[in-house]
Amino acid sequence: MINKNMKTAIIFISTGKKSYYKKFIRSMEILGFKVHYINLEWKHKTLSDWINQARIQIKRVKQPFHLVGFSVGAMVALILAKESHPRSLIICSLSPFFNDIKYKIPSHIKNTAGKKRLNDFKKYNLKEITKNIKNNKIPTSIFVGSKEIPIMIKTAKYLNRFITNSSFHMEKACKHDINCFDIKAGLPKEACSN
Repeated sequence: MINKNMKTAIIFISTGKKSYYKKFIRSMEILGFKVHYINLEWKHKTLSDWINQARIQIKRVKQPFHLVGFSVGAMVALILAKESHPRSLIICSLSPFFNDIKYKIPSHIKNTAGKKRLNDFKKYNLKEITKNIKNNKIPTSIFVGSKEIPIMIKTAKYLNRFITNSSFHMEKACKHDINCFDIKAGLPKEACSN
């Protein structure tokens, strides 16, 4: 059972060293959140592996939380939102690797992902996944940078169409970098009075 007097946390899911996200993590701590960073292990792992890794780590958090995902971490957060029951869901720079994304993925992005991951991504349908979020009425905010590769922007807009109660934030002059997003704008107002 959740203790109502506990502070709300942020569970942040992404790949890479925690030090890269220091500015973002610090900004959430200043707002009063305890930040739990889930570093998805990139080497030899697939989306299915990352979902299992994050699922285990999310279960360890014993306080209410907001779920924030960046890039492939946004894919994981989106998929796990239904079962993890976050207070809100914040999707940043959503990776375009869903089987219903019909836009052409640039070859340099495919090469970074590799064949094993690309095959695993085919299991996941964005439209189907979003039904879980709509049905559970999870407040959702979607962030994307105006300078991201076009498929990232299209994927974010595609997601926004399916989650009708979501807010969409296009950050000007922002590339693939969570540190330039105003995440506070995506949190429910009552969350910032943590």
